[in-house]
Amino acid sequence: MNRITPQQALHIQQTGGIIIDVCTPAEFNEEHIVNAFNKPLDKITMLMGTIRILTQGKKVVLTCRKGTRAALAYKQLQQLDAEITIVEEGNYGWNNARLPMYRNEHTPMSIERQVRIAAGGIGLAGSLLAVFVSSNFIFIPIFIGAGLVNAGITNWCGMGKLLMKMPWNKA
Repeated sequence: MNRITPQQALHIQQTGGIIIDVCTPAEFNEEHIVNAFNKPLDKITMLMGTIRILTQGKKVVLTCRKGTRAALAYKQLQQLDAEITIVEEGNYGWNNARLPMYRNEHTPMSIERQVRIAAGGIGLAGSLLAVFVSSNFIFIPIFIGAGLVNAGITNWCGMGKLLMKMPWNKA
C-alpha cells in the first residue's frame, strides 16, 4: 500500500491525477480537498464502473478523514488500471500541511461529535444522579460505557443510528 505526503498528492492532482475522497457524503459536504471526487467507501463496489471511467489512465489518490477508510478502499480498487496511492493521515494531514480545503460553515455537527456530546452528557448526568440522588442511577453511566465499548468493538453505534434520524440531521 503506497502512502504519500499531502504535498505529493497535491502535485499529482495538479498534473492531471485525481483525488477520490471515500468519506460519507455528509463528511464530504462539511469539508474536503478542493476538486476531490466523493465516492463513499460503502458505495465503492456499486460505483466501480463510474470509478473505472473516472480513473482510466490517471494517477489516483485516495483520502478520507484519517486514512483508515482510504486504506480499505485501496484494497477494493486494486482491480483498476490505475496507479493508486493514499494520502498519509488523510484530510487531517492535508489540513496540517495547510493545503486548499473546501469548508462548508453551514453544515450540521457530525454524527460522531453528536454521539460524543450525547454519551458524555448522559454519562455525566447519570453519575451526578448516582452521587446526589440515589446509587441506583449508577446503571446509566454503566450502560453508556458498555454501549461505547460495543460501538468500538463492532463498529456499530446505536446512538449514532438514532441521531441520524433526528430532524436536524435530515438533508
